[in-house]
Amino acid sequence: MTRNVFDSLLEAAERLLEKPEPPAPEPAPAPPPAPEPPGLSGLPPAAREAAEPFLRRFTVTNITYMPADAPDQPPYGRGEAGHQAWLLRNLEAQAAEYYRQRDSGALPAEPSEPKRRAVALTPAGRVEIRRDGASRWLLFVGEPPARVPEFATPFFYHGRREAEARFGRPKGGWNFD
Repeated sequence: MTRNVFDSLLEAAERLLEKPEPPAPEPAPAPPPAPEPPGLSGLPPAAREAAEPFLRRFTVTNITYMPADAPDQPPYGRGEAGHQAWLLRNLEAQAAEYYRQRDSGALPAEPSEPKRRAVALTPAGRVEIRRDGASRWLLFVGEPPARVPEFATPFFYHGRREAEARFGRPKGGWNFD
């Protein structure tokens, strides 16, 4: 009885080995042609022929035209992580350039932070940045000065940038007290 079981297993294995291989899958269809850049459909045939060699070197990706031989990834990657990698790799060169410019006098001298307040005449009127205690700077506008609500910062330079963004650059610069 066991001999019949082994014989039937052997016959089944031989039949599996004799089966032909399944047919190869059909090749994938060719990708559709890249869309034409916008505005070329209205060109006369002569202008179209002149532009054709140039356009053959470019591919369309979303709205951006990229050279056909452009790498897939920028050298430092994309987004915030790529920007941080670029900053770290170029930090030494940036620092050397900054110190070279600083020593040659090319950078404008930044005024020091005022002790108590800074006043400026902007296109929107008189603006003051006042120190409130030892920890924060407040913004005041108008004559007499009224406090700008919902603004306080621990940094004078942030207050100055905010004042210039809201009310315009001062006509005569900032006067420090």
